[in-house]
Amino acid sequence: MTAKTAKTRFGFLMDTAQREPVVITKHDREVAVVVSMDTYQRLIALEDELWRKKAARADKSGMIGKSKSSALIEELVHASD
Repeated sequence: MTAKTAKTRFGFLMDTAQREPVVITKHDREVAVVVSMDTYQRLIALEDELWRKKAARADKSGMIGKSKSSALIEELVHASD
């Protein structure tokens, strides 16, 4: 969907994004994606899980301790607050 269409048909954009991600283009270049809140929350949960696993792997390999891993996870989880 073009940026101009997204602007003039915002309700349609929102309805469509509830069913599937919508790529927004400007001057034939992809510039954004609009997704439903459910999809966004699932993506955030997946990212959080990935960081938890990376921290656990680092802790097991001896790179950083458990307390530092926990602090890093908390910092990353709350970074957008």
